[in-house]
Amino acid sequence: MITYLLDARIDGEPLSDDSMVGTLRLLLLAGIDTTWSAIGACLWHLANHADDRKRLVADPQLIPTAIEEFLRAYAPVTVGRRVVKETQIGGCPFREGEMTLLSFPAANRDPSVFPSLIMSSSTALRIAISRSASAFTAVSARTWRAWK
Repeated sequence: MITYLLDARIDGEPLSDDSMVGTLRLLLLAGIDTTWSAIGACLWHLANHADDRKRLVADPQLIPTAIEEFLRAYAPVTVGRRVVKETQIGGCPFREGEMTLLSFPAANRDPSVFPSLIMSSSTALRIAISRSASAFTAVSARTWRAWK
């Protein structure tokens, strides 16, 4: 990343030291925030779902799949975007210039994509820690796979 920033050019000029330092600070803080949020969500889930915790203790080979499921179900990233064109999604109007949040955790709970993972209660989420790969693969799963 640092090499990329050092090599980057805007209108033929290298980035200023302030721009590079600001970008690296943002990446550092964003990495820390998402990491502790993801770890906290995993621990919270296992503390509140004894059956999943017992399954992982009994069969540690499920841990890689469980990690991907935790990243899907408790995605630690929400991104803000400005609406550039008036539109409507699911009957909800979005006007040009308004800000909106793209909630990855909400998308990762969409029953039309993950029908078997959503339980009848809106607050109860089933984590399929032994499922095979699906359409979902967390962006950070690539990092996880490379690291392990």
